[in-house]
Parts: sequence; C-alpha cells; structure tokens
Amino acid sequence: MQGERCANATATVLRTFPDGRVFIEIRKDLAIGEMVRYNPAKEKTPHLLPPDHPAQVICLLESEDGNRIYRATRGERVIFRPAVPLCPGDWLEKLSVEGCLRIEAVIRPEDICFLNGVVEGHADMAVLRTLDSSVGLVELLASPFYEEEIRQLLFSLQKKMPLEIKAIVHDVTSIFL
Repeated sequence: MQGERCANATATVLRTFPDGRVFIEIRKDLAIGEMVRYNPAKEKTPHLLPPDHPAQVICLLESEDGNRIYRATRGERVIFRPAVPLCPGDWLEKLSVEGCLRIEAVIRPEDICFLNGVVEGHADMAVLRTLDSSVGLVELLASPFYEEEIRQLLFSLQKKMPLEIKAIVHDVTSIFL
C-alpha cells in the first residue's frame, strides 16, 4: 500500500519550518492554482485535515532562496504553505481541477493589485488570476471548502469598491489552457 501511495505522490514533505511552511520535493509538475490533497506518511500518523476539507488550492510556491515561483517541475525542491500542519514524509497528491470553485469578477483595472493583496492576506484560501487587465476581468480559484468565506469577503469588498461578480462555477473541468 505504501508503494501505491508513493506512485500517486505529486510532492513529498522533506522538512517543516516553525511558521508552518514546508519544504517539499516535487515528483510531478505542480503550479499555482492547482489543487492538492494531503496524505499522511503512515496510517498511524495523526492527520489534522478534517474530512469536509479534502483539498487546498496551491496559492504560493517559493524557491529555496525565497523567490515566488509559479510552476515547479520534477526534482525541484520548493517551499509551500499548507492549510494544515504536515510532517516530514507526508505527501501531496494533485487532484483534477474538477471540483474547483471558480469565481469570475470585474473590478477597476487599477484595483487588481489591491484585490490580489487582499486575497493573499486571507490565509491562502484562493488564488487570484487576471484574465484581462484592460477591463479588470479577474478570477478566483479555490477549494469549494472556502466558498462561504470567499463570498463574504467579496460582498464586503463590494461595499468599498466597484466589484461585479460575473460567475460562480463549480466543477471546473478546464482551467489551464
């Protein structure tokens, strides 16, 4: 069974940092916006991930020297901030984008950077991508687990800035071109 788990591994946790980040070795390509599920190294390893929160969208990857990267390839070692504490030997499995929550919105183009900072500041619950900067068309990608929190965040932002939600889509089957 351990061999079967390793065959599905996208990345393996090598070590942890006191602030919760983990240093991982990539086994299969991984990019910001993709969704992963955590798996403990051993059956007896206590796993803190609640059953109703099976996945996390990758919101931030850093190189060993601390630079933000958008895609990591096989053999690379990168830093990642998981939603729950992980231990060395635990592994991440990349999931299909089916089941991902996608929210499309229009904001003022000059507010894109601000919105990105707000999204990044909310515990990495989503990734903001700019679809068309000239008209302020953006999308948020997230685990459906965070849908209510993201809706609340967007509705509170609507009180402070022009923000129009165009679409909320579940079970996205093709996010990356």
